[in-house]
Amino acid sequence: MKKYLFLVCYVWIWSSAGYAQSALSDAAALYDDAKYKEAAELYRQVGDEYPASPGVWYNLGNAYYKSGKTGYAIAAYRKALKLSPMDEDIRYNLDFAVSKSSDKIEPAPRSFIVRQTDRAADLFTAGGWAAGTVVCAAAAFMFFLLYIFIREYRIKKIGLGASALCWVLAFVCLALAAHRYYYALDSYAVVVAKSADVLGEPTGNGTRLLLLGEGATLKLVKEEGAWIEVQLPDGSKGYVPAEKVQVI
Repeated sequence: MKKYLFLVCYVWIWSSAGYAQSALSDAAALYDDAKYKEAAELYRQVGDEYPASPGVWYNLGNAYYKSGKTGYAIAAYRKALKLSPMDEDIRYNLDFAVSKSSDKIEPAPRSFIVRQTDRAADLFTAGGWAAGTVVCAAAAFMFFLLYIFIREYRIKKIGLGASALCWVLAFVCLALAAHRYYYALDSYAVVVAKSADVLGEPTGNGTRLLLLGEGATLKLVKEEGAWIEVQLPDGSKGYVPAEKVQVI
C-alpha cells in the first residue's frame, strides 16, 4: 500500500512539473509572438500552482505590463521581489512600472534605522540568515573550546575574543533572519483598477479619504469580505473595495 501511495505521489508530482514546464514554454512562445494577454493567462495559472517561484511572477509582470495592465504588473513584480529581494532585474522592472503608473503612492515611509535594517536583511533570505546564525554559533563554540583547552595565554585571549565576536555575529544574523521572515509576512494591496476610492468606512456611503490611481500600493491591515482595510501614508486607516485591488 505504501509503495502504491508513493508511486501515485511520484506520478502526480512528475505530471504537475511536466505541465508547468509545458505551460511556461507555451507562455514564453506567446510572449515572443507579442500575444501578451494570452501569455499572462498562462503565467498566472503556473503562478497559482507554484506560488513560490519568483521567476514566474517576474515573467507574469512583464506580460501584464506589455498588455497595458500596469496595476497587475506592479502587483506581480512586488510578489516576485518579495520572494527574491536581491534580484536587480525584478527591482528595476518594478521601479520602471511604478514610474509609469498613474499613482506613485508607496507604503508609509519607515525610519532611517528600519530602512537600513531592511537593506541589510535583503542581502539574504530568512533561511540564509538562519544558516549564518548556525555557522557563527558553531564557530563561537569552537573558539571557546580553544580558550578552555589551550594553555598559552595569547591564544586563549584570541580564542575568547573570537568566541565573543562570533556570538555577537550569531545574534545579529538571528535578528536579521527574524526581521526578514516577518517582513515577508507583510501584505500589500495594489490598485489594479483605473482608480479606487479609499473610504473611511467599509460601506459605499463612507467618506472619501483619498482617490487612488492604478498601481498605487498601500499596506494591508486586514481583509473584511468585500472590503480591504489599508494603511495610508500618514498612518491612518481606510477601506478599498476588494475587487479593485490585488493583495500580495
